[in-house]
Amino acid sequence: MKKIGVLLFAILLSFLQGVYALVAPSSLEVTQVTGSSVTLDWDVDANAEGYYVYYGTKSASGSTYESEGVDLIDGSETSVDNLKPETKYFFAVTSVDSDGNESDFSKEVSYTTLKTGESKNVSKFKILSVSVIDTETLEFQFSSQLDSSGSAVNEFAIQNKSNLKQLPVDISSVNEADPSKVLVVLGESLTPETSYKVTVLDMRDSAGNSIEAGINAFINFETPTFKSKAPVKIENTEVIEEDNTAVTPPSQNTQNEASSPNEENTTEVDSNPSATINKGNAGQTISQADIDSNTLSTAAESEALPQTGPGQWILLIIAFLFVGAIYFINTRRRSV
Repeated sequence: MKKIGVLLFAILLSFLQGVYALVAPSSLEVTQVTGSSVTLDWDVDANAEGYYVYYGTKSASGSTYESEGVDLIDGSETSVDNLKPETKYFFAVTSVDSDGNESDFSKEVSYTTLKTGESKNVSKFKILSVSVIDTETLEFQFSSQLDSSGSAVNEFAIQNKSNLKQLPVDISSVNEADPSKVLVVLGESLTPETSYKVTVLDMRDSAGNSIEAGINAFINFETPTFKSKAPVKIENTEVIEEDNTAVTPPSQNTQNEASSPNEENTTEVDSNPSATINKGNAGQTISQADIDSNTLSTAAESEALPQTGPGQWILLIIAFLFVGAIYFINTRRRSV
């Protein structure tokens, strides 16, 4: 009986560690840069008591960095000071719990400091709009210039919301004239007057910021009739939170064509993001104005979702009942 009790206790302990395990901070990005400092921002981990920042002039790739913050950071933003001007730095963050346990490194971001005396705010990396060029071509506008190096990966999942069918992506390439735009050629034609959901599976800007997580990686759009040559603005669009519908990468291999060199730290946003891009017969655009109205409500709904499923709590209650029963039986045997 004692062995059974020890086994159940071990299972219970393992369960609790799984529920409350530390995870590396997500959505790490640079929000401001000067000649001697870089400001970082990331998503809060509910199980973390604080965070440590690691940085250096060389990419650590998950191993070690040249420097680390001495103080535990209480919050999801910090400024790394005393940096050298015009120098490229790499950054990562870890979560720390109340017992001093530390998570793995977050995904690494990099940025080059400016000249002495200069300062620059960095826009949050997100989708500004999507344009329907024709039945098999889409163009995405992002808030900053993208990584156009030979190793860059631009992966999209485009799903028909009515039948949940996922369209294959044949080609995704960064626009040479404007690196904040990506042209996507589909393997199948879009259906007229149909709603689609786009998920950015993997994308980085020229500074190394990732758009793989959060509400900035999702967008809805609706196709036009494809009969009119005049551009028609698409209404009733929104940025969406990830729902229960699984999104998987397309079966075809995405080909990444990048012809322009990587322009570091360039995050200029189109001065008129709601302008329609007219490059084909359809030329339909979803603007940032349409997106912003729904972002706060969807974010609030996602925060209200339970963090632990009911099945896990049932297992926890059963484990407690077993341990209590064993304790009760052993106590009665001793009294007899």
